[in-house]
Amino acid sequence: MPLRGNRTAAQGFATWISRGFAIAGVAAIAACAPAKPVPPEADQADALYHAAQEACASGNHSGATQRDQTIEACTTVIESSNPPVADLVEALKMRAGLYYADGKYDEAIHDYGEVIRIDPRDAVALRSLGDANRHKGKCDVAVSDYDRAIRLTPKSADALDGRGDAFVCLQDYTKAISDYDQVILLEPRRADLYMKRGNASVRSGEANKAIEDFSQAILLRPHDGAAYTARGGLYLGQAQYDLALQDLDNAVRLDPKSAEALYRRGVVHLSQQDYDAAIQDLDRAIQLTQKSASAFDARGTAYMRTSDYDKATQDYDRAIRLSPAFAAAYEHRANIYSQKGDYERAIQDDTQAIRIDPHLTSAIISRGNAYLNRGEYDLAIQDYDRAVQLDPGNAQVLQELREARLEKAKQDSARTISIEKNVPE
Repeated sequence: MPLRGNRTAAQGFATWISRGFAIAGVAAIAACAPAKPVPPEADQADALYHAAQEACASGNHSGATQRDQTIEACTTVIESSNPPVADLVEALKMRAGLYYADGKYDEAIHDYGEVIRIDPRDAVALRSLGDANRHKGKCDVAVSDYDRAIRLTPKSADALDGRGDAFVCLQDYTKAISDYDQVILLEPRRADLYMKRGNASVRSGEANKAIEDFSQAILLRPHDGAAYTARGGLYLGQAQYDLALQDLDNAVRLDPKSAEALYRRGVVHLSQQDYDAAIQDLDRAIQLTQKSASAFDARGTAYMRTSDYDKATQDYDRAIRLSPAFAAAYEHRANIYSQKGDYERAIQDDTQAIRIDPHLTSAIISRGNAYLNRGEYDLAIQDYDRAVQLDPGNAQVLQELREARLEKAKQDSARTISIEKNVPE
């Protein structure tokens, strides 16, 4: 038998064996792979290579130590002199897969790239390279990798699925949905695909299509609360509170520790003016995750509507600390200050909200109200005019604009009379 590996590589692997592994022990790493008999004429270097190839081929990754040992075995094969091409490709793929599993995407990308250099038509390696690039955040590169894989295997569900995920990463939801459509035709019983397509539809503003997909996911996987949570959130957005509550009750029943389901159910209770139930759900959501600015903001609103302004302010403060660009939280805190008659601080918060979101009509109206209450009618009218431009059919702001103009007219009239009285004859 010809020598498969050079002695340098073999000696390196011998060092690995000396850590406590006899050649037979190395072969045992192969778990289900029976050890191949080593011909009597094979020298030690060839025997070591043989053991390394067997250990690499086993793909043992039952624990971190085993993965490291398998990677080292694969490395011995890869660094050997002129290993058989089949052995080299197998070792590169195995090592790349283990690197990928450990989140070492740069190393995985390198190894998959080497496989493709050897065989540019290896569709599995191309798809795996796309996966690694996508997890690395190089989603445009990943799309190119998936494109090549799909050209070679047009009905590869894995490649189409991965490309759909990459398009989501690139916020190209139309193309993502198209890819998920194709995967669903190939694998119509996969609930996760309906969830992915539903989420892409949500982001592209197609709520009704998303509801259909989440409903299908529920049919396929009725004991998974995620689809109920997703569909309940859409019903909430459509003000279908009874349907939302049914879904979110199911979600919480299936997963009592789902902070998202509890938060959304709390918002449903808030919308139905059941403030005690809202606070109870939002308390639990906040206990599960202390970093949800939205949960603090919603609970603050529940406290505000029960006139517990101090607790409301505390929650809005927390929401703003967690998310300094949370425009609505500034506006909500401004409402508290207005309720207390602290119009200066209300104007400051509304101004910050408008700075973050210049189209937040409610904050513009809120600031206009604060100016109106301070008697600063010109500034109030400016805000109301701006709000009307953004929302021409808003009857509330039109009424407040008329009131501000009336008050300004009275103020101007009073000033005119005052001036006339003080003009000498």
